[in-house]
Order: sequence, then structure tokens, then C-alpha cells
Amino acid sequence: MGNNRRWTFVLRIFRNICFQGQYLFLTFSLFWVLLGIVLNTVFGLASFYLPD
Repeated sequence: MGNNRRWTFVLRIFRNICFQGQYLFLTFSLFWVLLGIVLNTVFGLASFYLPD
């Protein structure tokens, strides 16, 4: 894919941010909530423009 290196890079940054403080769970939850919203929006819009 070629996206793998970028993904590990993002994960490394995210992990470094998380483990800096006591807000690990909060940051992790917020990350997944935002990721879910983005994915829902993307696939929701895609389903309008792409035929089933």
C-alpha cells in the first residue's frame, strides 16, 4: 500500500503524546471517537456518490 510507513509514524507520535501524562485513556478515547466520526462521514458521503 505504501501507507504503512506513514501509519506507523502517526502511531509513534500518538503513543508518545499519550504516555506523557495521565490522560492516556482520555486521549485514546477521543482519538477513536474522532476517527469514528471521520470514517462515518467519509463512508456516508461515499455511499451517496458510489452505486451499490
